[in-house]
Amino acid sequence: MKKIFFVLIIFCFAAPVKGATLADEALLAAFADGDAPAIFGVRNLYAPNGGEIDLLKDVYASDAGGFRVILAARADYDNAAEGAYKIVYTARDKAGNQTEAAANLHVGRPQSSGELDAVLAPILEKIITEGMDAKEKARAIWTWTRTNIKYAGVSDKSSVYVAAANGLRTKRGDCFTFHSVSSCLLSLAGIDNIGIENWKNGSLKHSWSMINVGTGWYFFDSTPNAPASGEGFMFTEEQRSRFITKHNKSFYEKDLSAFPTISK
Repeated sequence: MKKIFFVLIIFCFAAPVKGATLADEALLAAFADGDAPAIFGVRNLYAPNGGEIDLLKDVYASDAGGFRVILAARADYDNAAEGAYKIVYTARDKAGNQTEAAANLHVGRPQSSGELDAVLAPILEKIITEGMDAKEKARAIWTWTRTNIKYAGVSDKSSVYVAAANGLRTKRGDCFTFHSVSSCLLSLAGIDNIGIENWKNGSLKHSWSMINVGTGWYFFDSTPNAPASGEGFMFTEEQRSRFITKHNKSFYEKDLSAFPTISK
């Protein structure tokens, strides 16, 4: 586990409230009455495995009294392990008044997976043609995965790479296999994607993804017999809610507050 601690000293005067993103209402109230500094620009962050992460990028603090403000961000996370981690921002003024705000850091899988890429590359060469935009590439990957892997109800869930390698070798696997194969293809094609694993009582109920082709985040499920089925390419939060109501709730019923906001 890698512990990161950043500190930034800001000399500032009262600033307008406009421009705040995920600032808590309590922070804004504190700003208004001058009791404590306010923190602005706090939002969930996303980074690939091993990537550099600037926790303080576009985040700033301001004090109604115009005093010096010390802004710090701290997070305990492993930048080599996919997952969601908590970031805590702290702003303290000269008088000792202090404010905190929190966000999530989501570390995703790396863009390259070494030897596996040598197996994935020929697939992309066959299904992606010159002139395709990101959405067309993503659909080609979704279609290829659905039609070239058969559902078998079992997989090695030790890692996405193991599942993808096994799926490509045997052409069989469960939802984790479909998710792993399509996710690795998407990453190699340069398409942003984040995996979602829905565990209940120690059992993986379903695994799918979310992708961003430049138009916002959408769900992406390449498992043919999942509730989304033929609608699994770039579906919305509204559709996810419909699938939960109409089909087996355990598939898509998951707290996604640590993930990017999905298009409605």
